[in-house]
Amino acid sequence: MLRQLISVALAALVVVAAAEYAETVEGYKFITSGPRVSASKAEYEVATHKTAVELLKMRLGEEELLSLLEPDPTGAEPIWHELFANSTPSSWMLAGDNMQAAASIPNATLSHDELKTALIQFKERIGEDSLMAMLKPDIVAADVIWHEVIANSTPGSWVPAYGRAVCLLPNVTALGFAMWSASPLEDAVNNAANAEHYGKRTVEIAPGVLTSEILEGWGGVTTLFTVPNYTTPPNRTMYPFLDENPKFPYQGAGDKVLRDGTGAVFGVLHIAIRDVDGADYGETGSGIEISAAVWYGDGAGDDFLEAERQHMVIEIVNVALQAQKDIESGVFVVPSFGSKSK
Repeated sequence: MLRQLISVALAALVVVAAAEYAETVEGYKFITSGPRVSASKAEYEVATHKTAVELLKMRLGEEELLSLLEPDPTGAEPIWHELFANSTPSSWMLAGDNMQAAASIPNATLSHDELKTALIQFKERIGEDSLMAMLKPDIVAADVIWHEVIANSTPGSWVPAYGRAVCLLPNVTALGFAMWSASPLEDAVNNAANAEHYGKRTVEIAPGVLTSEILEGWGGVTTLFTVPNYTTPPNRTMYPFLDENPKFPYQGAGDKVLRDGTGAVFGVLHIAIRDVDGADYGETGSGIEISAAVWYGDGAGDDFLEAERQHMVIEIVNVALQAQKDIESGVFVVPSFGSKSK
């Protein structure tokens, strides 16, 4: 089922080593890697916008969904109906020769920024609780998929999906980003960090034990889960398969656990952060490198892993940009103790 859901655009793709992709986003240099299809963040995002719009339209209906959007303040004719031009109920991601076809959907008359604005407005106006209730059928379907992956995986055999980015941001250090990520400000950007982010709220999983309940999708596999035991540093006795990443001083890892009542662990999240010197990348200044990995059972096909890779690159760049804004503006103040990692 997992393969059928997200492999349409990937059927003829040959797996190759991931290449680095350098681009400037909002005036800052980023060098990303991980996905086997190398592209810009915006190209990845347009594909995820398509998946998210189709999902919300299917559950809410086109007219009601469009009613959530603010009218153009200039009085111009609304163009939001273009969201549904050439609509096909499936998921999309960038894939080899199909990259341009996937990236051009929805209709090219809508810009990347307009699509992003529409998705943010949709999700804000529906609200997290309503989104989680509305997407219940998709959550149940994803639970079935994950139990199939677990059943079809070799016990103890894990395969990683990687998303990495060197982020040359003048106000962000590895320590600063790690501390910002642990603050409510990181949760506040969740909606905008990725089109397939639908909610993140605090729940009590045991008496007095709180954790984040997260609803997000990867190529249309819309999953409700928690990461109840995320620890820094990682518990390497529990997770011997994790990369060592010796040059990354700030690391954490934890289980991704389904919220279907089974307690099933369907993945393991591993985040690593370090400081970098811009000179090592032909740039002035400094910044950070963020390495994200999600490990799944080997029953998860590489088509799904590619959706995860692209998802992580989008999210890393977006949250790093927000950290830069919050630290530069003084909204978040990094304590002055410590020094940059080497």
